[in-house]
Amino acid sequence: FLIVVRDCRDVFLSLKEVEFGKLTAASAATRWKNDARRAQNLAVAHPSQVTVLKYEDLLQNPDPILKDIL
Repeated sequence: FLIVVRDCRDVFLSLKEVEFGKLTAASAATRWKNDARRAQNLAVAHPSQVTVLKYEDLLQNPDPILKDIL
């Protein structure tokens, strides 16, 4: 599994643009926290099957990250 983690502030800004329901900073933070916790638990439970990377790192330096993944 490949888990891409994005900075919670950027997640909030992206979710603000979606036209479903009312999104608050608190609900976006809670969603991000829960998703990040699930990703971390999965990575700990299955370390040989899970790769976690930061979205921002992928954008800044894609070549070595993509080589590592592939």
